[in-house]
Amino acid sequence: MQKQNFDIIALIREVFKMTEVKAEKSKNKLSFDKTYPTPIRVFADMKRIEQVLINLVVNAIDHGRNKGSTRLHIE
Repeated sequence: MQKQNFDIIALIREVFKMTEVKAEKSKNKLSFDKTYPTPIRVFADMKRIEQVLINLVVNAIDHGRNKGSTRLHIE
């Protein structure tokens, strides 16, 4: 495990870019919003968090009840 400081919002944007093609193929629109106006810095294992986010987004695209859109809201 390699912990480091990183911007979680930037990572989420990157994950959304990675999964965009899959979403488009299933006619699904990805979106996210946040209540904080600034970047959110976290200290964690970025690769592990990235993998968890990818799994969550892909599962939401594949198995979500809201066919047509997948939204992530951060408070």
